[in-house]
Amino acid sequence: MLRTFYFRLPFLFLIIHLSGISQVQPLTSDFRKATIDTLLVKLEGHHVYSELAKKMTEFIRNRVKSHAYDTIESGQVFAKILTVDLQSVNPDGHLGIDYSSTRTPPESPRTAPTQQIIDDFRKRGENDDYGFQKIEILEGNIG
Repeated sequence: MLRTFYFRLPFLFLIIHLSGISQVQPLTSDFRKATIDTLLVKLEGHHVYSELAKKMTEFIRNRVKSHAYDTIESGQVFAKILTVDLQSVNPDGHLGIDYSSTRTPPESPRTAPTQQIIDDFRKRGENDDYGFQKIEILEGNIG
């Protein structure tokens, strides 16, 4: 069965698929290691703030060295503990890990948008005032 961990990073949503065993069986050490290794690579490669990503990866590595995850057998518990650990370094509500024992589509490779796509996106923004429906100055010069 394929297990899936979802990594929610600010401005980025990553899905990581790892081959695993049935959901009724406990997580293996190899599975936990693969999940953590993938998480750390994704954090270092995709997080908006590289210094903060380094702090989070260092914290998780230290937790691995102290065997903090060794006895976790549930995917849901593992995801929750990793989320708590990450948010102890970076208390960002967008940052977290979710677990699913059901198969999800693999993450498609990302390519840079073409200049035409960028131009079309900008034009659509201009046409609808970038989503702003009303602009006003409030009392106290707020606005």
